[in-house]
Amino acid sequence: MKTLRSAVGRIRAGTAGLNYRNLELLQPLNPAAWCRVADHKRRTKEALARAGIPVVPTLASARSRRDLPRLSEEIDRRCSFVLKPAVGSGGEGVLLVTGREGGRFLGAGGKSFSASDLRVRALDILGGAFSAHGIPGEALLEPLLRNPPALAAFSPGGLADVRVLLYRGFPVLAMLRLPTSRSRGRANLHAGGVAVALDLPSGRTRRGWSLGRPTDRHPDTGVALSGYLLPKWSELLELATRSHDALPLGFAAVDLVLDEEERAVVLEVNARPGLSVQLATRQGLVELLRRFAPLVREGLSWRERLETSLSFLS
Repeated sequence: MKTLRSAVGRIRAGTAGLNYRNLELLQPLNPAAWCRVADHKRRTKEALARAGIPVVPTLASARSRRDLPRLSEEIDRRCSFVLKPAVGSGGEGVLLVTGREGGRFLGAGGKSFSASDLRVRALDILGGAFSAHGIPGEALLEPLLRNPPALAAFSPGGLADVRVLLYRGFPVLAMLRLPTSRSRGRANLHAGGVAVALDLPSGRTRRGWSLGRPTDRHPDTGVALSGYLLPKWSELLELATRSHDALPLGFAAVDLVLDEEERAVVLEVNARPGLSVQLATRQGLVELLRRFAPLVREGLSWRERLETSLSFLS
């Protein structure tokens, strides 16, 4: 306990709070125009795809009630999918459908939905129920991705994702986010998911953090969280770093996943990333960025930025 307290004390001494994030990072480094792109998942995917970065395909979308019949037709063709708002954060409004049974759609946590339920969810999204200030939204339909075999036992509750924190295009921190039964298939930490620190140069897991405290094991399975080498780590790091060239935000988080075939894709880019990665990695951002800032140079290629980060963090 004494060791934990001293570690937490060291983190707090150099931890970035919301004021630091907003005033020192977001305001000077994130242009409003690019924030608007990152805030919209479809526009983000379009920007990334233009740069040759693989993204989750959009099966159908609805920007108004007129588009709902087409969305419903696409839903009827599928046994599994994700229905989500194009604008939203924290996983709010995201509906995971894992199968069908007796004319109903099966969701995480034993829930089931009728076709009418899904239409109501789409109408809620269009009405802005999950967007800031109730701004009218857009509903996106995407395929339901599943973990590759190498991650299935490590994350049985749903799709695991990787978050890489970029500072002026340089990767500086990373964590693996795991769904739990409490989070109902979502990897979001505020919903009860688990954050696992990643050693950025190697992609090896270190320690976990969940529900405001450190943890060594997955709460559902008891699987040890440390010492696991993430597959395709070099490819994931490359895509995260290249994402800055498509969306040049000075402080951002890139969320990525591996699908069943271990293909790496970018889920989204967050222009206002939360700061819980500091707790998972036990690295305070203020101190980390103070030491890293002298290495930052403009005009570097993504390879040069990545090599700079790996050298610094090794």
